[in-house]
Amino acid sequence: EVLGIRTTAWLAPYDLGVSQILTLRAEPTLVEGVVELKLHIVRLSGESENWVNVNRRFLRDIRKQFLTWRTLDASQRTGYAERAEQTFSSYAVSP
Repeated sequence: EVLGIRTTAWLAPYDLGVSQILTLRAEPTLVEGVVELKLHIVRLSGESENWVNVNRRFLRDIRKQFLTWRTLDASQRTGYAERAEQTFSSYAVSP
């Protein structure tokens, strides 16, 4: 099962006017219990140079979140997964 989320994100500092469409997909791999994460971003507004610069920080922060996830034990991960399922179960995700 492929899970994903798509949203419009405005990146700080907001006075630069940088916005983007962000799509994050979690796809199963051939290795059981391992998923591949695919992040796709498309600039909507703001200068190209500013978009690149603010995304460095944005992507670094996302990376930190995934590294933190790896430090959680199984019960903590299960708790977060259950909360996410409750929150997002009514939303349809299109490919």
